[in-house]
Amino acid sequence: MLLFERIKHRLSGLLGEDARVIIPRLLLTDGRRYAWRYALAFVFMFFVAATTSSSAYLMKDVINKIFVEGREGAIWALGGALIALATIKGFATYGQSVTLGRIGNRIIAGYQQRLYDNLLAQGVSFFSERHSTELITRLTYGASGARAILETLITTVGRDLMSLIGLVTVMIIQDAFLAFICLVAMPVAVLGVRSLIRRTRKIVQRQFIGAGKIIHTMQETIQGIRVVKSFNLEDTLRARMGANVGEVEQAMNKWVSVSSRSSPLMEMLGGFAVAAAVMYAASAS
Repeated sequence: MLLFERIKHRLSGLLGEDARVIIPRLLLTDGRRYAWRYALAFVFMFFVAATTSSSAYLMKDVINKIFVEGREGAIWALGGALIALATIKGFATYGQSVTLGRIGNRIIAGYQQRLYDNLLAQGVSFFSERHSTELITRLTYGASGARAILETLITTVGRDLMSLIGLVTVMIIQDAFLAFICLVAMPVAVLGVRSLIRRTRKIVQRQFIGAGKIIHTMQETIQGIRVVKSFNLEDTLRARMGANVGEVEQAMNKWVSVSSRSSPLMEMLGGFAVAAAVMYAASAS
């Protein structure tokens, strides 16, 4: 039990670090190491954001000139422009995904190789003070965590933020008051997302620790199978594994519940904004 508590404490410390400490560290190491690749991803993201905003801007002309004014010549010009924008967006999205995917794979491979090299350089006392479960968990989940943090940060700052700025600019240019109505829901959405992020972080900690316990129990069983059989410890280990698996399952179910709330929340807020925009447009006409 003491060994379990020590592993839990160390893993909690590993994941419990403040994001204000982890993110700058990752930016100074892996972010700087793959800066030119991330710059290429930003270029693709810029095209994604630009084509998204341009398509939204053209929709007003599509509706007015084609459906309201009935100008047949505009059908080909505006239709061709939308096809071109969709094509550019498709290639840019593909380029962004491939670039970020390769960077992420390189981060995982480099992290695992550096960790293994560092382990080989340690003395025997280093391994006697740490259980192999901790090292395996770090090798498996630490690299994936670093990749996920950087990829989420780059995508949020690059594609999502630039798309948001472009779309808001289009809204303000076309109708400032209507844009204000739609933006009223933004603070509510931000507060909701922040709450979900805080809860998600706690759930991920539980998953990480639970996965480490499962690996630890499995190793104990395999390595000490003679002792298990000699002292009839099957029921004890079966109960321990059942508790560990149940803990991870409970955390995963909680993750499903929490992560599934973001989309309905955004759909509701979007529906409220659309309804307000429709009522405003009807009263103004």
